[in-house]
Amino acid sequence: HTHQYIMSEDNNTPPPESSPPPTPPPNPKFNIPIHTLIETSQSSHGLRHNDYNQYRSYCTNRLSRLRHDGSIRKTLSHSVIHGISSAESKNQLKKGGKHAFLKKALGAEEATQHVNVMLVTLYCAERCWSHAMEMKADYDDALSSRSNASNSKKKEKGGVVLGLVGDKSKSSPGSIRQHYLKKLKKAAKYATDLEEMAKVAGDDGTVVEARGYACWMK
Repeated sequence: HTHQYIMSEDNNTPPPESSPPPTPPPNPKFNIPIHTLIETSQSSHGLRHNDYNQYRSYCTNRLSRLRHDGSIRKTLSHSVIHGISSAESKNQLKKGGKHAFLKKALGAEEATQHVNVMLVTLYCAERCWSHAMEMKADYDDALSSRSNASNSKKKEKGGVVLGLVGDKSKSSPGSIRQHYLKKLKKAAKYATDLEEMAKVAGDDGTVVEARGYACWMK
């Protein structure tokens, strides 16, 4: 290389320059005002009156709209007709037809493709949380009913406790508690996934808000 450089100087021609490798395009940094978004959604769709069922329905509808965005539909949709491979899709078609459920795993790699990936993860967490809060209200009611029935039974010896004895339509407080704790754990898992996605695909403000949201959900 030194010899070529000297020859180039003698001939008054510049030494050959190697072209630098092309720089890859930077990953998009999405900005999601998580707390503002959640506060607006909750206050506008039932939680102002502690209607967790209404808010859960809103989250379900919102998730459907986010998943069916044309530009990211193949990644987010659970429908087999938008599946990832023909062989896997054929197996699912045999099991449940073209509308069979196809589970999709979303991670940091998918989060860089579209902002809806992080929004879907956020509203999945919100839907699980609202379902847990709805069941916790049922749990508190069941405990209160059991306590009142127990006091009534002490006053009326041999009485029948309605809704607790022979009523199979109502779950026991223990099973309700187990169910809502499971939903809370699932919500915390979604919030943790959102935090990891934000580290890769979110700007600095989104990272901070996602970290706070995950800590609150835990």
